[in-house]
Amino acid sequence: MRQKLAGGADDRGSMTVMVLGVIAGALVLAVLVGGLVRGVTARGQAQAAADLAALAAGEVAAGGGDAPCETGRRVAERNGAALVSCQIGDGGMVNLATIVAVQPLPGWQQAGRATSRAGPVGRP
Repeated sequence: MRQKLAGGADDRGSMTVMVLGVIAGALVLAVLVGGLVRGVTARGQAQAAADLAALAAGEVAAGGGDAPCETGRRVAERNGAALVSCQIGDGGMVNLATIVAVQPLPGWQQAGRATSRAGPVGRP
């Protein structure tokens, strides 16, 4: 049964407007959550690339090989990241940082960043 409002008008169609508002809000929320997920995924990708690159560079550095940072750069790039910094310490300890560019939402450019350290066991 329809209800009559003051002035003889009824409320027919008001539920349609409300449902459309709820759907629009849900879509906005879904887009924002999708952007957040993309940012978190980029951070995880950067960390995985940093860990693998540090292990590879640490192995080369501990073995006395040439260009451990170049090895780390190649490994990072193969894992979808760019090597930002690389320092070789005493005894083959390697500290490096990677970055992965991401666009969580259209027009919004961000980067996932990570650092990692690797080297021979027993070194501080």
